[in-house]
Amino acid sequence: RLSSGLSWASPHQLSVLAAVK
Repeated sequence: RLSSGLSWASPHQLSVLAAVK
């Protein structure tokens, strides 16, 4: 389950970082 969370968290974080930038 953790892997699954990180799997979607990775792209999600990138999106957030992009938005912040």
